[in-house]
Amino acid sequence: MDHPPVNKYLSNQLLPEGDAKKFYEGASFIKKSLEDKVIDNFEFVSLYILLYLRLTFREKFIVAKLSNKLELEAYWEEYFNTLPGHYFENSSNDIAESRFDWISSMQEYFQFSPSEIEKLYNYCEFGKNEGVLPLVKIFQNCGLNETELNINQFLVNWSLAGYPIQLYFDMPSVQEVHKLQSEGTRCITAFVELDQIQKLYTEDYPPFHTKNCLRFLYHDIQHLVKYIHSELFYEQRGFFKAVNQLLLPNNNLLNYSKFDPLMTQDIDHLISDMNCSASQLIGFLKAKWISFYHRQIYPPPCSQLRLNEEEQVRFEDEVWTRAVSLLNITDQSLQLSLRDLCKRKLKSSEKTLINGYFNQVGKTF
Repeated sequence: MDHPPVNKYLSNQLLPEGDAKKFYEGASFIKKSLEDKVIDNFEFVSLYILLYLRLTFREKFIVAKLSNKLELEAYWEEYFNTLPGHYFENSSNDIAESRFDWISSMQEYFQFSPSEIEKLYNYCEFGKNEGVLPLVKIFQNCGLNETELNINQFLVNWSLAGYPIQLYFDMPSVQEVHKLQSEGTRCITAFVELDQIQKLYTEDYPPFHTKNCLRFLYHDIQHLVKYIHSELFYEQRGFFKAVNQLLLPNNNLLNYSKFDPLMTQDIDHLISDMNCSASQLIGFLKAKWISFYHRQIYPPPCSQLRLNEEEQVRFEDEVWTRAVSLLNITDQSLQLSLRDLCKRKLKSSEKTLINGYFNQVGKTF
């Protein structure tokens, strides 16, 4: 089986009270194991996912054996070796040699039957005489219920490449996520307290999806998949790094104290919850900045839907040109493309020019 079925109807459902309590106890156990350095971040996240699925789907938490074993994707190794050494202080490259016998240690929470354990080893093509079953083998070989295959692939990549990913147990601030992205990584949030596990999380930006704690963690992983992308990583890092210049208080340009609530939401969304090409990111920034500029001239209810030609020129001269200069963009062709951004559809060559600039910024550590 290549792709397990994904039934998202359970995404906004909570565990029943008894199962929520058991998950809390299991999550607390692995958090303590992490703190005691018995397991690492990858193993914690893996066990968190598997336990939640086990309590939700019981014996059906694994759907089927994958017909094609997942391996490390080459692009993970192509760029992450360029990151400074301190990024790897809490990372792991040695998951396959795991010393933590998670099946025995967590049998109280998983409650596997002997036949289920036998099936798990068979699916993973791993003999019991080979020692502890590495968690990465499960994601390489097993389709998990209500879990997209790229979640499996991400976990395989993380395990085998040892990429440094920050693990949070509480909601990080927008500024923390932006800082991580400008440095070259993102975070995963795993809620472990009982009140957090029994809570639904609704996004504060359209389309306002609601998620339980597992789907919240999956959402973080999906962002990481888009961030750590072979063609987009450096340009995204470059964009988020460059935006730091616009947010400096002394520049008085992107100034939170002067934003209305809509602009605050837009900028927060941009720097913490968007992962795509740099040309799309800066296009979003300019579009929302124009909207904010428009609301300052025509407060709601708006008497005019768009800036007139004179107002558009004023925005470009007084705001956007200054922003471009703070981004240290001196290439005239690139300046012209950014000036035409949001006025017309850019050519592929212009998008490539924009992406290429931020790609170079992103390669500077």
